Amino acid sequence: MLSPLVGWYANRSSSRRAPLLIGLVALGSATVMLCLACTVALLVVGRVFQGFSAAMVWTVGQTLLVDTVGQKEIGQTLGYLSLSMSFEVLVAPLLGGVVYQNSGYYAAYCTLGYHTTAPLD
Repeated sequence: MLSPLVGWYANRSSSRRAPLLIGLVALGSATVMLCLACTVALLVVGRVFQGFSAAMVWTVGQTLLVDTVGQKEIGQTLGYLSLSMSFEVLVAPLLGGVVYQNSGYYAAYCTLGYHTTAPLD
């Protein structure tokens, strides 16, 4: 729903950096909102916000990829991108479950600087 508008804006802007950074900050904010949400309404708002910001990051990211890669390598590079996304969908639930079991709820949202003292079974 938002991807065509983001694509239009990214094509009209002089740099793709601003839309990508805005999308990344919005995506991080939405993830924090989902982590800390205590009501169903906040979960719904956070998820919608996360979907919009992910559409922004995905659209601008693919645009940057196409701009960066030469004409001959576009097909192969987009194939690798699709392969990595499929692999992520397959592996992320398993890794998320392992992190949750060993480190708890909030550890699933942390990316840097988290050290657990919980024993591994």
